This record gives sequence, C-alpha cells and structure tokens, in this order.
Amino acid sequence: MEKTNNKTNTAATVLKRWAPVVVMLSFLAVEFYSKFLRYSAASSDLQKGFKGIVLIAMLLGLLLNFKSNKRLILLLCALFGIFLAGQFTLDPAFSYANWLTLGRFVLPLVFFGFFASYPTDKDGLHSFFKLFEWFFVLNLLFVLVGMAADWYVVHTYMGDRFGYNGFLVTSSTASYAFFAALGYYYFHYGIAALRQWRFWIVVVGSALAGTKSLYLGMVLFGLLILFDHYKKYWKFLLPVGLLCLIGALYILLYQVPEFAQIREQEGFWSALLSYRDQLLVTQTLPYVTDNWQWSNYLFGGVSDFSLRSQLDLIDLFFFWGIFGGLIYLFTYLKTYFDFKLTWPQLAYFLILGLMVLFAGNFFIYTSVPLFLLSIKLAIKQAQG
Repeated sequence: MEKTNNKTNTAATVLKRWAPVVVMLSFLAVEFYSKFLRYSAASSDLQKGFKGIVLIAMLLGLLLNFKSNKRLILLLCALFGIFLAGQFTLDPAFSYANWLTLGRFVLPLVFFGFFASYPTDKDGLHSFFKLFEWFFVLNLLFVLVGMAADWYVVHTYMGDRFGYNGFLVTSSTASYAFFAALGYYYFHYGIAALRQWRFWIVVVGSALAGTKSLYLGMVLFGLLILFDHYKKYWKFLLPVGLLCLIGALYILLYQVPEFAQIREQEGFWSALLSYRDQLLVTQTLPYVTDNWQWSNYLFGGVSDFSLRSQLDLIDLFFFWGIFGGLIYLFTYLKTYFDFKLTWPQLAYFLILGLMVLFAGNFFIYTSVPLFLLSIKLAIKQAQG
C-alpha cells in the first residue's frame, strides 16, 4: 500500500513539475509543423492526432481527481449533451469535421481545468516561464533570418501583405501570443519589465507581426501602463489616450495603402474587420435563416463550420446555439479565472476581449490556451 502511495505521489510530482514545460514544447513544435504544412501546400493529421491524445490524457487526469473537478466535469457533460442535441438535427449528423470542432472548443476548458487541478510547483514554474520568454527571442531571430533569406514560411499572411510571425501558424494566433507575452511580462515583473531586453523583443516581434488587432492591443496596453502608474494624471491621460487610439485607427485605415483601398472600395467595417462583416452577411446568416429550426437557436447544429464569420462571439453561438453558448462562456470564464483580478488585470483582459472581436478564432485555435496559461500562472505567482 505504501509503495502504491509513493508511486502516486511521484507521478503527481512529475506532473506538477514538468507537465507545463512538456506541453509547451510539444505544442510549439506542432504549431510550427502546422505552419510548415500550410506554406508547403502539404497536409497531415499528425497535429490533430497529437492534440487529441493530449485532450484525452487531460480528461483522464480530471476524472482521476473527480472531487476537485466535479463542477467542470458536469459542465463538460452538459456541453456534450448540447452538442448531441444540435447534431441530431443535421443530415448527415456527427461528421468528422464537427467532432473535430467540438474537440477544439473543449480543449481550452480541459486544459485550464487540468493545470488548476495539478498546480505547477516552484521549479516547474521557473522552467515554464524561462521557456516562454526565450521562445519569443528565438522567434524574432527566426523572423529576422527569414526576412534576410527571403523564407516565405516566416510570413504571417499568404500573399504580399506585411507581417512576420515566425513559428506561429496564423495571424490570430500571433495576435493572442504576443499580447499574452506583453501581459505576462507586465504582471510577472511589474514596471521593471520595461527595463528587460526580452520585453522589448516581444514589442519588436509584435510590431513585425502585422495584425490590426495586435496593434490596437499594443496601443491600449501602453495606455494601461500609463494609467496604472500615473493615476493622478488621469484627467490628462484620458483625452490623450483617446486621441492616440483615434490617431492609430486613422493611420491604419486611411494612411496604410492596403487598408485605405479596402475602406474606399468595401467600406469602413470591412477594412477594420478584414472582411469578416461580409462573411457574416454572405455566409453565416444565410445558413442560419435557411437551415435552422427553433431547437438550433438553443443548441446549435452546423453542418459546415467553415461558414463561420470569424467574429468569435458570433461563431461561438453559431456552433453552440444561445443556450449552449452561454454555458460554454460561463464554463470558460469560471475555469480560467480562478484568481482575483486587480483593476489593471481586469482592464488587460477587457482589451483582450476587444481584440477577440477583431481577430477571431480565439476559442478554437488550440495553441491559444497555452499562451493564456502563461499570464494566469504569472498573475497567480505574483499574488502568492
């Protein structure tokens, strides 16, 4: 009996020390492998299979610690029942693509629940944070070498649009990853982050990524730092901040030729949302009006999720319906925010929420939870 307990304790110690590091290394490797496939016009199910195995393993981990995860497991069961209810309205039902989308939605919930259930120890946190910081250094080096050598794989976009995200596979992932890194440094090191060269590596990488949502986030994040440290000057900083934000939008949409042309030809919202407003009008809404019954409005049920608008809150309800979407949002927020927020942290996450409206694909890109975990762990460590 004592030997069994020792083995259990050893397994728990290994999980608490090395699980975040192993998951980060493997997820980042899969991320770049996906990027390589995307730009080489090749295909593989390896990355899907790997993340499926990780999802199943973490689910088993939650079940083994059922008492601590009872609420999350029950909510996951409710979401699975809602998914079934939506699928039964489809013909054919339960397609491979829909199972895959379900897994993408569920992965963040299981991911956050698992690491809350098996909290990382001090040494594990130190290794995780160092790996996280050095990833962005290596990513910038890769971008700079790729720019000099004209490696197309370092580009953010497939085409001539400016942007270099390095190892990261999509523009949305880059937006969330770099913004997560900015938040990590500030909440981990405080104002001393501004004196660290690796923080400025993240700033340079963010500028090179070339995504509108990230630029918006950077401007607002800079204003957040000013407000946090110069509160007594808020009457001056507030109008200056608004002017900076308006100026940034003006430069982006009126002075940058690519976006100015879109604005002139397709309108302000198409330029700001990268045509997502048109996807909503031409793809998502027609599918809903032509195919949904009353039950779909409650429980979802989509035969082709590629018809989504890429406006994330809308897409969330597009897949889950109103009832399912509300349960999913509740589960996501309760699973992630198991710590108290100070006002700068709350403001940071509100900025992130604003970015989600512009960047899209927040809930289904399976690398995003990894970067969000870094902020969460940094905040919780700072809180002691």
